[in-house]
Amino acid sequence: MVDIYETVALNGRSWDVLFLSMYFPGKSRLAPSGYTLAPTGTQPLIYGTNMRLANFPEALPAFIGDTTRRMFGSEFAPREVRDALKTLPFIRPQHHQKLLDEVHGLIKGFLRPESDPSPPGFSTYAPSD
Repeated sequence: MVDIYETVALNGRSWDVLFLSMYFPGKSRLAPSGYTLAPTGTQPLIYGTNMRLANFPEALPAFIGDTTRRMFGSEFAPREVRDALKTLPFIRPQHHQKLLDEVHGLIKGFLRPESDPSPPGFSTYAPSD
């Protein structure tokens, strides 16, 4: 099983799609090309969620808050994410949207008819209040 994540840099310029296997038998210390891992022993902030968002990345602060509440019992969303969303335009580049469409086309054949057919980046899930 592979999980698919859409990413965007805090400056709104770099958009990407990552394919990660959370179920691999060993723990890898390798990062995807162009990425770095946080040093061992550090406490990195959570800048994302494992839920699909209908309006990515605008809904990130609420979903990050919901994710941290579920994981740690306390809601927290990094100020950097809120500030970036308030001050910068986050518009998917055309080539990135094309990639998302291609990914959706690839995974669509693997979904059962009763599964959610919506493409990556879309969901009806909403964070709890």
